[in-house]
Amino acid sequence: MVQVLILILGMLIWACTEIVNDEEKTFDLQDWKNKFSSERIKPSLEKVEQALETFENIQKSWCEEATPIDSLHQAWISLYKSWKIFEMHSPLLTERSLLGFHTWPIRENLLANARAKLVVNADLAGEDVSGFAKGLATMEYILFQDASKTNDCNYLKFISREFSHDLDKIFSNSESKENTEPYELFLNDENEFFHALLYQWMEQIETLRRVKIGKPFFGNGKEPWVNEVETPWAEVSAYGLKNPLAELFAIWNIEPKIENYFNSRSGGVGTKFYVKLEQCSILAEGLNKSFKQQILARSERVSSLYSCLEELTALIRVDLGPAVGTVISFSGVDGD
Repeated sequence: MVQVLILILGMLIWACTEIVNDEEKTFDLQDWKNKFSSERIKPSLEKVEQALETFENIQKSWCEEATPIDSLHQAWISLYKSWKIFEMHSPLLTERSLLGFHTWPIRENLLANARAKLVVNADLAGEDVSGFAKGLATMEYILFQDASKTNDCNYLKFISREFSHDLDKIFSNSESKENTEPYELFLNDENEFFHALLYQWMEQIETLRRVKIGKPFFGNGKEPWVNEVETPWAEVSAYGLKNPLAELFAIWNIEPKIENYFNSRSGGVGTKFYVKLEQCSILAEGLNKSFKQQILARSERVSSLYSCLEELTALIRVDLGPAVGTVISFSGVDGD
């Protein structure tokens, strides 16, 4: 009887091993990369480009006093929302300078210097201006807090132009957006690919946790730093948390699912990460226009999201990285 039980147990172990091996064999990493590109990265980039073009058109009309500033506000919000989705991919791209287009909070003294330079030199180069004086945060400051129109038209045009130039650099080594991948990473071997992918996921999640929630929510340990909430438009701040997590969740739902690949390398780690990511996404989705009030009230939802994101980064370090044979470490964020 004991021998029969041992035989049955052995057959079950062999069967499970075969299933795992079959999952690994049937998962086509190149196919997943192609779908990752065509279903997530390229469409999100196109939406940023479309939103920027709309913003530029409305901005021109506003400068000619043919459009109310409310329309420009809405155009900026649309551009911001599209960027927050694309930002989840931007560390993968060859042009990391793109991250500077959402550096915040702005530095008013640097903005004043840059405005003065632009008056003297209409062909001012983007590299001559600090990231703290250009990009989405500077647009927001000008449009929502300091809209005078006197100096602002030319400076907004300058920011838009530089934003557009940097987006174009993604394809600087290609002749066509249609038939060329916008990144070199996908040409790398499997280990390099997963190291870069997991590192950028950790970087983005930690930025959300430490900068987008940690600074405003915990502040100096006594009072929340309400002024560090990313924009006075609380609804938009909420999208700064919701959109990147929703995009990461969408990446994990691409077929064939990357969850299965990680499971095949180390039993269950992919599913464990997917379940935690879904929890964090649901918590973020519940944030809304009252985001600033939730910060002030030290709401349970915001606190839970902070803890959830912390657990996500731990799963990348402890489970996902070792599953694909790479060590992922992350010491801090730069404020972008």
